[in-house]
Amino acid sequence: MMTDLDKDDLIRARAHQIWENEGCPEGQEADHWARATAEIEAGAGQPDAAQSAADSGERAEEEGNVPSAVAGPAARRRAAR
Repeated sequence: MMTDLDKDDLIRARAHQIWENEGCPEGQEADHWARATAEIEAGAGQPDAAQSAADSGERAEEEGNVPSAVAGPAARRRAAR
């Protein structure tokens, strides 16, 4: 079963992919997050796609390439500490 934290990580990773694919535009965080949420929820039965999104997001976060607005609620809470 996917926890809320796992789902948040998947959404964050997918939102980051969307942001990169669109050329890293500023001010589109809410749209990217909403699109990523819809995609992850629609593909909940497709673990391979979800894992791929998570792997990409983990790499981006490790490299410091995730803007805080795209990073998702859990990462923003960690960054605020």
